[in-house]
Amino acid sequence: MKKSVILAILAIYILSIAIVGYFGMKTAVYNEIKYVTHIQLIDSKDGDYTVIYDVEDDRDNIALQYHDGLRFQLYYEVTPIDATNAAVTFDFELDEYSEFIQISPTGVVTVLPGDYEYITVYGKIRAQDGSRASSRTICIFIMNW
Repeated sequence: MKKSVILAILAIYILSIAIVGYFGMKTAVYNEIKYVTHIQLIDSKDGDYTVIYDVEDDRDNIALQYHDGLRFQLYYEVTPIDATNAAVTFDFELDEYSEFIQISPTGVVTVLPGDYEYITVYGKIRAQDGSRASSRTICIFIMNW
């Protein structure tokens, strides 16, 4: 082989290394799954309730006075906002008050009339994407005074 051919191959090799180093080899990720990292209960968009954070117990509180037909939607935010599956479930312990309060899978809270002074239920909002992310503990307190 001629010396000029070897030098040309070597020059092309060095030039290709410089071009790849400058422009880089960008990898594209397809079908990337973005998991939910955080869920936060937020104030009602309808003005039905305000979320009050209790630092001591590390929980979100909602307190309302009962009235006939009391029904409201629980609102939340998921982080990241572009999570692949932002669906959640509402997991509340209703044992003692199950005949007076209902919480649908979509977070609609319905309080029924009854002979009680107050209802206190605790729960969480949990991600359905397998990330096991959940909100802080949520306390819903309904007064019937």
